[in-house]
Amino acid sequence: MRLCGDFWISLLNAYHHRKCWKDLRFAFVLANTFKNPDGQSEHRNIDAEQKAWEFLRRCFGEAIQLKKDTHLAKRKHQFQKTMNLPL
Repeated sequence: MRLCGDFWISLLNAYHHRKCWKDLRFAFVLANTFKNPDGQSEHRNIDAEQKAWEFLRRCFGEAIQLKKDTHLAKRKHQFQKTMNLPL
């Protein structure tokens, strides 16, 4: 769960509680994902991303899906994940 802990805990919360409280006043600004030294970049590669996606898929089924390109943004790699909660 090295690369997918955030997805796992969010999906587990959705499974147990069926709701989520969001505070939209705060946000992270990400820059150069996959390129910065240290942190998760040390562990993040296509094989690890594929294993993370497969793990989430075994745990939560159709609630986790592969992200698709849109007219606004392209995927950074083929195993980018998105949640599709049936709530």
